[in-house]
Amino acid sequence: MDREDLLSYAESYAEMLESGLFLFGAHPDTFGAAIGSWDENCRECAEIICHAAVKTGMPLEVNTSGWVKQSQHPELPRPYPLKEFWETAAKLGVKAVVSSDAHAPELIDAYLTDGYALANEAGVEVVYPMGNVE
Repeated sequence: MDREDLLSYAESYAEMLESGLFLFGAHPDTFGAAIGSWDENCRECAEIICHAAVKTGMPLEVNTSGWVKQSQHPELPRPYPLKEFWETAAKLGVKAVVSSDAHAPELIDAYLTDGYALANEAGVEVVYPMGNVE
């Protein structure tokens, strides 16, 4: 993805958050599957999304299905969730939910422990939009 693609994604994502139709923003860093490495354009994309999340009070999802996809398709440039995205999110005060986005019952808890570890390592506060489920 080039800068124009990333900005288009970020702006559309921000509009989705601002719609108020959702409990949280799903896999905001999915663009990671289409980039080779983190750069200034990725940071700018992340900041647009994160500022919208903070402005709307909408948590963003640490989506562990990217790791599942990477294990099934190792040719992908890199998996999401993107550590760099979540470090940016933490600096801007974004809150997160952790989910597997399972497309099959056996994947319901795939990599969830890793997702919580990533959020903790990045310094992102994890919330539970439907109440505490621990």
